[in-house]
Amino acid sequence: MIKTLIKDLAYDSITLSQGLTRAKLLQSKLKIDELKNWLANELGGYSVKENIPEYRIFQVKIIGHFVDNFGREWRNAPLMLDELGKSLDINFYEHTEIGGIKGLEDAVSQGTGESTLMIPLGQSYVNTLAGLYRKNDPGTHLISAGKIVLPSQLRNIVDQTKQRLLDILLELQEKFPNMDDDFTPTNETREQARNIVNYYVYGGSNNTNLGVGDNVVQTDNKQTIEGNLKEFSEQLKNLNVPIEEVDSIKEIIKSKGTKESKLSKAMTWVGQLSTKMITKGVELKLPEIIEATGKMIEKMSS
Repeated sequence: MIKTLIKDLAYDSITLSQGLTRAKLLQSKLKIDELKNWLANELGGYSVKENIPEYRIFQVKIIGHFVDNFGREWRNAPLMLDELGKSLDINFYEHTEIGGIKGLEDAVSQGTGESTLMIPLGQSYVNTLAGLYRKNDPGTHLISAGKIVLPSQLRNIVDQTKQRLLDILLELQEKFPNMDDDFTPTNETREQARNIVNYYVYGGSNNTNLGVGDNVVQTDNKQTIEGNLKEFSEQLKNLNVPIEEVDSIKEIIKSKGTKESKLSKAMTWVGQLSTKMITKGVELKLPEIIEATGKMIEKMSS
């Protein structure tokens, strides 16, 4: 099973999504959560709460469609968010791709030449950015905006995922040459397999670093951090953010990962929040929510 899968992947006899699906049979023998979760996420897509691998994070250009009071239009105008990003310590140009591999493969195969893909920003989020632009130029109105993604960037995710899957399979074959026979894993072999998966997916991260919640908080400063989180929660509640959404952003902030990764996930959360709460007036308070979230991530990363 594993030898055939390696050969089929290496010689492009099957698609990556087919290879990931067939790797589930391997997981049924090993029975380790790390491989199970990675396969499921790559096939079905990641949620913002997941510890998303770094190879799915890349830089994008943000463009907007402007009109002025005389009806003149400017399409595909780059949005200059550097100063706002610096003030909030947020990289607006960073994009975290959470889509499943099959969709990425399809997008890559349909892309031609220099064609680009645009991921629209939610209208509530656009309204917030439009308000910031109007402060500098009251006669110019931003009516839509989006992130520009190159097919090559999606292709890189597909290629990176394929190489990681191949590396995992090759090392598992080397460590456990009887994998295709009647193989019964022990606690020791499961731990070895778990470390192999974590190494190739997360770049050497040990599985104990992948948790979410209070387990990642050091004991000596746990009380201070919990106090900061409580204050942050109250601040968001006062901004009319629902309790379930407060819990979601707290999980992102408390998760193990780089500051940049957390900020990227937080901005995805903000975009989803603005869409969900469009009738609640939350979009008018997005700058305050973004600022509070950025400061809390900074505190947790220091």
